[in-house]
Amino acid sequence: MKRNLVCCCLINCLALAEPASDVTVTNSAAINDSALGEVMKRFAMIKHCDPKGPSKSEMILGYANNMGIPVSNVVRVAQSITEEGLARLEDGSAINRDTQLRQCQVMLILLGATGDSSALPFLEAKSISTNNTVRQSASLSVINLMGIDSVKFLRKNATDGLNSRMDIYGMYESFGLQIQASKKKNPKANLDEAYMYLLELAEKEKAGDTAKLLDHVLCSNLEGYATSVQREQIARRFSQKGPEYCKQHFDKITGEIEKVPASKRMNFQFKNASGAPHEKTVQP
Repeated sequence: MKRNLVCCCLINCLALAEPASDVTVTNSAAINDSALGEVMKRFAMIKHCDPKGPSKSEMILGYANNMGIPVSNVVRVAQSITEEGLARLEDGSAINRDTQLRQCQVMLILLGATGDSSALPFLEAKSISTNNTVRQSASLSVINLMGIDSVKFLRKNATDGLNSRMDIYGMYESFGLQIQASKKKNPKANLDEAYMYLLELAEKEKAGDTAKLLDHVLCSNLEGYATSVQREQIARRFSQKGPEYCKQHFDKITGEIEKVPASKRMNFQFKNASGAPHEKTVQP
């Protein structure tokens, strides 16, 4: 069904994206970077997408696949469009700043969907941009490309002072999705480093909404966490000293865990890359 939707979107978009007179869009050899860029920009400017249908990234990658265009070409052109757009935003030559920024955002998100790690240096450079939209889009794409190996990136970017609480929430949420995807792809994958990082975050987190997100991610992925020593400690801390809006939520969690005999509560011990055990910082 989604493939049919992609094909329909391709036909509609190609009807709008007229190539240069000397370019016949019949195969990949006939599509130079300029023509490909125009098609990608057309996709980027689609205002309304069916939420159940293909994303703009899927449309662009579907077009490239149908035309036999290598992903590496898409990556190169997406980077070029982004740089060109950011330059126009910087020097004030953009005709419509919102439209130009949206185009850059689509390209940055696309780069994260290509699966091409060669885009990482470009995305990491944009992840420290002073523009919120650029920074957040690039950061999420880095996580999307690196998957569960993005812990080091998260440690740096979540504490660099550039990102808002909402931005950090989005990065943690994306990381949780990467853990789920990794487990689905390889149920035997070693996720200790990812789990250790999530536990560290949960133990130090002060924002109630982010704490609830981390709790959900851990409960959904780490077997035994729902009635673990760590969860009980974190829930008790928030029920006693957390923001008022989340105390009731964590009170309920504390009560549920207290019903489980202490001898049956999981006490997680992970080792980091250096072999040192994960130190618990939360006090009951």
